[in-house]
Amino acid sequence: MNLNLKGNLYKRLKLNIIMSHKKGKGMTGRTHSDKTKIKMSVNAKKRKINGMLNKNHSDQTKQKISICRIIKLKTGEILHPMKGKHHKKETIDILRVKCGNKKEKHPNWQGGITNEEYGQDWTIELKKQIRKRDKWTCQICNCKNKILDVHHIDYNKKNNKPENLITLCHSCHCKTNFNRQKWRAYFGA
Repeated sequence: MNLNLKGNLYKRLKLNIIMSHKKGKGMTGRTHSDKTKIKMSVNAKKRKINGMLNKNHSDQTKQKISICRIIKLKTGEILHPMKGKHHKKETIDILRVKCGNKKEKHPNWQGGITNEEYGQDWTIELKKQIRKRDKWTCQICNCKNKILDVHHIDYNKKNNKPENLITLCHSCHCKTNFNRQKWRAYFGA
């Protein structure tokens, strides 16, 4: 018997099955009364399968979780779940039908340059060096406790020289993808 259950619940069910076989019939051919079904339903709702079900973390716990995640992202222990992955061709076609082929009409359309490959020296180690050089601080808003990206000042993905790279928090990095001429002037490119 292969049940997809975890921990104590699985052990209890397994024990109940074994005990019912030892007694003989168990529940075979019998049904629970309506009163018993109601009791079972109430008890199932009370049972805690997930300890955080219908609860919220305290602000202090949320902050600890956030700091831990930022540290793991900085050290490269965890990466974005979609990093290096691509949609299937069928999915792209479905999205095009749903959203329309609007890319050329969008005011920020740059001619499909997002599909360009990064240079070979674009590595996790290089990004760590840039973040360390910039003291793990966003160079626009000076925040330290956010997830940090590494931005190409001249928007050329193949130009991975340290003087062309800068540390930005994710929200500031998103801002720099609009009005690129303004940001090139701002960073002095």
